[in-house]
Order: sequence, then structure tokens, then C-alpha cells
Amino acid sequence: MRRRGIYLIIGLIILAVIATAIYYEVTTVKRTQQANVTVGTRGKVLVVLYPYFRWEEYSAVSNTLMNNGFRIDVLCMTSRDTIPGLDLEGKVHIVKCTLHLPLRTIDYSKYLAVVFIGGPGLYCVLEYHAHELGLHGIDQWCVKMLGDYLKESDKVLDEGVKIARIMYKNGRIVAAICVAPVILCMAHLLQNRPFTMFTCDVTIRLVRYYGCTELSRSPVVRSGEIVTACGPQAAQSFARTVLELIEHAK
Repeated sequence: MRRRGIYLIIGLIILAVIATAIYYEVTTVKRTQQANVTVGTRGKVLVVLYPYFRWEEYSAVSNTLMNNGFRIDVLCMTSRDTIPGLDLEGKVHIVKCTLHLPLRTIDYSKYLAVVFIGGPGLYCVLEYHAHELGLHGIDQWCVKMLGDYLKESDKVLDEGVKIARIMYKNGRIVAAICVAPVILCMAHLLQNRPFTMFTCDVTIRLVRYYGCTELSRSPVVRSGEIVTACGPQAAQSFARTVLELIEHAK
């Protein structure tokens, strides 16, 4: 009888543990489902990343928009399913791509805005482009960082320019931070309008070459449906400005 009592107690304890585990699992699933319903219900934003993008800029934009109910689709200018980013301390962060090269047909009408993120990788792509135009030389650290990817510079830049033009033509918000405003300049969206960017020999020569002369020293500049920012130090303000513009447009 005593053994049966012990076995009964053990059985009850096991049943209690199982019931508790099932309760928490069901509760977690419900919470996850509720979260999935909430996130992204206010619309989609396309975020364009080049290899070794600046992590602080991306995280500020993605967190600000997602925390306010918008969904982020990450377009990677690479053929891989993931893309590396670098923070200011040199740590690598990996982001999963929603879309990547080669690009299939994209329904741009479903996006409220497009945001181009800068960083050392895009800087190297722009430097290589400036080199092809006879405006600048090539740093070896860019060659070591991107290797053969640099040979695709014209292709990946053309894709970015195309996206910026289409989104602007469709009346959508177009935003760029760090060196990425050069892409908007190449798309002829910044001629005769104020903008800001990360200023260095390469970016200054390129925007002058493409006829963008209204460079501002402000960390963030809004001009109509276009927002530009100078770099990671302005990332939070840039993200808030983009959010406000999207909400106002809606």
C-alpha cells in the first residue's frame, strides 16, 4: 500500500509538470500569434542593404519601424540569403534577406517607403565606381573586404538607382543615410534640393559629378518625400523622421 501511495504521488507530480508545460506552451503560441498579427499591420517598408552595411543605421530604422507596427522587407544587394553588417566596434552582425540578387519582379506599390542603408561596403562600391569614372583611386582594404564583388559595382549601383527612381515616381518616400544618398543623387532625385550625407573625398566628388550641389551640414534633412542623413550618429533621428513622414503620408 505504501508503494502504491508513493507511485500515486509521483504520478500526480508528473501529470502536474506535464499540464504546466502544456499551459505555458499554449500561452506562448498565443502570444506569438498575437505578436505576428500586430507586427506589420500598418504597411511594408523596403530596406536596401549592401554587404558590410552599418549596423547602427539598420537597427535604428528596423527597430523604430517594427516597434510602430510596420513590416520590414530586407533587400540584399548580394546573391546570398544572408548579409553581413558591421557595427562601430567592428563586430559582424548577420541579417536574413527577404529579397536578394538576381532580383525577380518586385511589386513596389506594396511598399510605403524605401530606405537605403550606408556603411563601409557601400563606400567601397562607390569608390570603385568613382575609380571607373576617373575620379578616385582604389584602396586595398576595399579590395580585401569585397574582392570580386567590386566588379559588380555598376550592376548593384544600377539596381539601387532603379529602385529609388521607381519608388519616387510612384509617390513613395525615399530615404538614405551615410554614403547612400549618393545613390539618390545618381538617380537624379537630389538635384536642386538640399540633402546631407557622410562627406569624404569619394562622396563629394561623386555628388559633384552627378550635379547635386545643395549639400547641407545638418545631420538629417527632409526635402519633400526624401530624407537623408549623415551617418550612424544621426541614425535615431533619421529613423524617427522616416517614421513621421510615413505616418503623415498614410
